[in-house]
Parts: sequence; structure tokens; C-alpha cells
Amino acid sequence: MQQEITERLEKLNPDLIQKSIRNYIIYKLKMNGYTISTFARKIGVTPQCITNGLRSPYPRIQREIAKIIGEYPEDLWPGRYDESVKGNRRRGSLKNKNTTGGEKININDLKKSK
Repeated sequence: MQQEITERLEKLNPDLIQKSIRNYIIYKLKMNGYTISTFARKIGVTPQCITNGLRSPYPRIQREIAKIIGEYPEDLWPGRYDESVKGNRRRGSLKNKNTTGGEKININDLKKSK
């Protein structure tokens, strides 16, 4: 039921919902004696990582926030999780991925051609 209400409200004004969730989380962190900076230090990340986790999908940060305030990540961010309670976004390595959109070029081949 709560997820239905959240989905309806997100259709009306998604920014308002995100701000409300963010404010609720910051409030709960303060109730547990943390600011964004002190919480970031506790889990070994920068405050910007926490801010990114509040603004957009960031599974590790979402799990840490939910754990410290005693809730489940899928309850705090229902739009970021599917029915199987798996995050809709995975953070992965860009190693061996072509991020330029062009053809992969081997540097050794360039050196040989000169």
C-alpha cells in the first residue's frame, strides 16, 4: 500500500519525494548522533559519497544508511529496487570496457606502426 502511494506521489512530483526521503534520512542520522560527515568517516567514505547515495542509486551507501537507521534500503528507496529486492543498479568496474563508444585501440599496436 505504501509503495502504491509513493509511486503515485512520484508521478506527481518526483523531486518532492526525493527531498522528503533525504530529509527523513538526515533526521534519522541526527537522531543516531551522526551528521553526513561523521557518518561518512565512520564507514570510510567521503561525505560526497553519502550525498550521491541520497541523490541517486548507490547500493553500498544505501545499505550502510539503512543499517544505521534501522530500516531496509528497499523501504527507503522503493523505486530503486525491483520485486526480488535486488538493486536496479549495479556498481561495477570499467576495466576492459570501452567507454568511448569508438573502436578499441591497443597502445602496443600504435607503437609498432611508427
